[in-house]
Amino acid sequence: MTQSTQIKRSDIMKAMYPDDQMIEAFGTVETNISERADHRNRLWCEWKEHSVIISPSLARKNIHYNVIKTLQSSGYKDPFDYQCRRNGNGSEIRFRDKMQVADFKITLAEARLSW
Repeated sequence: MTQSTQIKRSDIMKAMYPDDQMIEAFGTVETNISERADHRNRLWCEWKEHSVIISPSLARKNIHYNVIKTLQSSGYKDPFDYQCRRNGNGSEIRFRDKMQVADFKITLAEARLSW
């Protein structure tokens, strides 16, 4: 009789990295932090053409937090659908594809009315 060697992942880890997206990205759910960081950085570079810049004036008004909250409530998953980084020029958000950029711009316009 053999025992299962499958690793039990925490609920937090499953929420951050859902099994289906992990399998699609890595072929397994068993990854280490280095593998996930390399994947994140590779996606950031690949998605350069699908970016939105949040200006420094908006970034100073805690818009970064509101943008992430809006993305998450719209069903986007970081790092599989988008990534957001702060820099000296405000914040930059990069998306997996052009349709997500368009959807985000519409969502952002609607959300800013309630911020």
